[in-house]
Amino acid sequence: MDAVVKNLLLNATKACGADVDRVLSFVEEQLTVTQYKEVKAFLKWSFSKKKFFGWGNFDERFKEFKRK
Repeated sequence: MDAVVKNLLLNATKACGADVDRVLSFVEEQLTVTQYKEVKAFLKWSFSKKKFFGWGNFDERFKEFKRK
């Protein structure tokens, strides 16, 4: 995930909390179809597994998601 998408996602999650639909509504227009699918899958995985993320552990959580 590139830095722009990462920052969008972190800011949207900070504003919306752990709600996939609300977070996606903040960022979806700025994403490609491929990015949207990846972000949606990541958010669903993260929130359902209670594997929350922030500025300090985002990369670690994303790597964990990719290994699933």
